[in-house]
Amino acid sequence: MPEGTSPTPPELHRSHDEAPGMHARIVHARSIGRLASELRDALRATRRSVRLSVSAIACVAVGVLATGSALTFYSSVFLRPLPFPESERLVRIWNEEPGVERRGALSYPDLEDLRGSLRTVDRLAGVSRARLVFLGVSGARRVQGEGVTPEYFEMLGVEPRLGRLFAADDFAPGAPPTMLLSHGSWRAHFGADPGILGQTIRTTTKTFTVIGVLPAPFMGTIENDLRDHEFWVPIEQELTREEVVSRAMAGIWTIGRRAAGVSEAEMVAEVGVVSARLQRTNPVARRSLRLRAEPMGESWREQLREQNTRLVGVAALLLLVAAVNVAGLLVARTQARRREFAVRAALGASPSLAPSPSSTGSARASIPTSITISASWTACSNRSSTERGRTRPRPASASTRPRPSDTPAASRSTPPSASKPTTGPASSGCSATAPGHRSR
Repeated sequence: MPEGTSPTPPELHRSHDEAPGMHARIVHARSIGRLASELRDALRATRRSVRLSVSAIACVAVGVLATGSALTFYSSVFLRPLPFPESERLVRIWNEEPGVERRGALSYPDLEDLRGSLRTVDRLAGVSRARLVFLGVSGARRVQGEGVTPEYFEMLGVEPRLGRLFAADDFAPGAPPTMLLSHGSWRAHFGADPGILGQTIRTTTKTFTVIGVLPAPFMGTIENDLRDHEFWVPIEQELTREEVVSRAMAGIWTIGRRAAGVSEAEMVAEVGVVSARLQRTNPVARRSLRLRAEPMGESWREQLREQNTRLVGVAALLLLVAAVNVAGLLVARTQARRREFAVRAALGASPSLAPSPSSTGSARASIPTSITISASWTACSNRSSTERGRTRPRPASASTRPRPSDTPAASRSTPPSASKPTTGPASSGCSATAPGHRSR
């Protein structure tokens, strides 16, 4: 360190380094204070015009609610994945008859042919409608469910709420009839009794043994019957002998899982090749039919796509109308407050803040100054009046009265108020004295 120089105290270095941070905190505190002031002013304005505020809030709420509901529905239908593991790999395989039906069920022999032919699908399950009549103490009740193949629940990743799922022995020829109950049926018709496992349910055709209860979210996979499914049974116990061997009796909805690393286009191409082969080997039963593959859920998404597009459009239009209405209300309110804005500008509000409905900070800050100025001018006027009442000007003599010809033009054009004498404090702040004139 050079001689003659004193070391800089560390406090100065620290204060210099902390200056930017201190400035940022001050700016942040001022911003928070300004925001709080704006919020208070907005609340005051809301209380002053309750009808306008309620109308604006109602318009915006209706528009936002309608748009939000439409977008939520769109997201749940078209963007949210199906509630199954690896749902993006699940596919549907339909029978399609050009010009007649796009999505038809397959026959049981068609399902068996697909199982032995497809290499791009590692799992293939079938499901059919099942209708039974439950016989109980309270009488007979017609119910609807599904008949499923062994791969069905494993491919969908469904775990039982109580008991177990179907095993391979349940699908063996001559196996005792077994049944799985839906969660809703178990609660509504069996009192959510955990002892339901092992009990028997009599129907008009067979007596089934309950081996499990499925979880509440699962409702089946036949889209048109989702709300009505109350039970599941092995498909062999539901199909008749004729339905098992005949290609003309189509009643199987097919679900597959695309093999890992296989694209959808490759799978669709292979399904087309298998469809052409089945047409050649079964020219009578499949003369006008061909197989069609698509992602699972596309069938009901396609039905809802056009309706949902219209719904979103109507909701957006309603939101636009609500915004226009609110804008009109605010414009009308602004026009009604023109006098208030003029007063604010007169009190010292800046031009950018004067027309703002919520920017009253400048006007509020100018009120004390305006009051002080008004009070000082009032005091000056009172003192001037008092002085004029006490001191009367003496009449000028003829020798001292200036003649019109000797008076300069500037003096003749001076207003009378500028040449009035003032004394004391009034002369310093209340009135101006013309140059070259003194009070008599």
